[in-house]
Amino acid sequence: MKIGEFARKFDARIDTIRYYIDNGMILPEKLHSQYQFDDKCLEDMTLIKELKLMRFKITEIKKILSFKRLTNLIDTTNLEYYAQFFIEKKDDLMEEKKEIEKAIKALDEKIDEIEHVKKTLKTKIGIPLQFFNLLYCPKCQKNLKLYNAIVDGNSIYNGELHCDCGYMALIQDGIIIDHNIGESYKKVMEVNKYSPEEYLEQTDTLFISFTQKAFQWVIKRLNVESLNDQIIVEIGTGNGMVMTNVIKEIAKSNYFIATDNSLEQLKKTKALMEKNGIGQNSIFIAAEYSDIPLKWESVDIVLDIFGTTNHVFHKGELLFNHIKPYLKSSGTLFGTYIYLKPISSEFKPEYRKFRKYFMLDAIKTSLNDFTIEDASTFGFTTSRGDLINVLSEGSKIHQWACQAKRI
Repeated sequence: MKIGEFARKFDARIDTIRYYIDNGMILPEKLHSQYQFDDKCLEDMTLIKELKLMRFKITEIKKILSFKRLTNLIDTTNLEYYAQFFIEKKDDLMEEKKEIEKAIKALDEKIDEIEHVKKTLKTKIGIPLQFFNLLYCPKCQKNLKLYNAIVDGNSIYNGELHCDCGYMALIQDGIIIDHNIGESYKKVMEVNKYSPEEYLEQTDTLFISFTQKAFQWVIKRLNVESLNDQIIVEIGTGNGMVMTNVIKEIAKSNYFIATDNSLEQLKKTKALMEKNGIGQNSIFIAAEYSDIPLKWESVDIVLDIFGTTNHVFHKGELLFNHIKPYLKSSGTLFGTYIYLKPISSEFKPEYRKFRKYFMLDAIKTSLNDFTIEDASTFGFTTSRGDLINVLSEGSKIHQWACQAKRI
């Protein structure tokens, strides 16, 4: 019997059979560079399958096979020794069963605890009244006027924002919506589009781990636990990955402003915050990043975690000139940016016009109105992840993160 037929007989992969051969667990004869499997091989493979079902480890199986071959189990002494393998394994499994039962009980308790917390968590997020004095026209920088407001407690949930110059925005279900926002566009960095669960299912985990390196670098330097009375703006909030990591840690004296040019995505993220009882000190704004209705020089911290990457594909420009006016003179930008090296990466034809925005020197040059206080690169990955439709196979993707002060 040849290896293919032998593998099919036991519903095993040929690689698995070769592994067993290399480890001396099956001993077929080799004729003319091909293995020939006899009745003894069938007997050994049948025993291997039985032992694996009994949860014996490979090292234990090899020992059992060796003992059986050495002795042929011809007397009671041999059989007693042979039986001891199975008695000890049963004892081990009984102990493991006890530990598994403990683990299942602990899991059940944790699930019940989580379900209880889910039932008690819920909040409603609006625009705090005390925040209203920071809502300014993005065109002429005059304080916006509020009409037809629906207020509950200390928050605005519905209304209209008008400026004498003609600018208008709506407040719907606690979200500020620029009247020019239009329909959502397709984002390249899908992490900002899908829920974390959906994103995990369809994205290479190597790419996720790679992008998390830069994000974790930012979180360490942001030092969220020490922030007080700060206004934080995130550019491109998306599914709330950054927001949820920050909002749970910062003091209630801070405001976290979530911005995105996808109203649909902001609605989902806001609903997630409300469902989990967090984000009472957050404000949601659906607008293009050049038209955020905020007072200039009012923001302490801007978080640009791949917001610029998506904006480049949408508008063909970097975001720094739009970010700068909102920051206070001492304000800080924390950013993470994808960059490429010319020789080691290649855009697909329809995206080649964006190449210049992904050169590290170009990104740094665009930050000429900022002082870079800290920065780091994080090696590269060939896992294209979100950029699979943008870059050719084999392209190396690099990351750069920075902490920069407005000059």
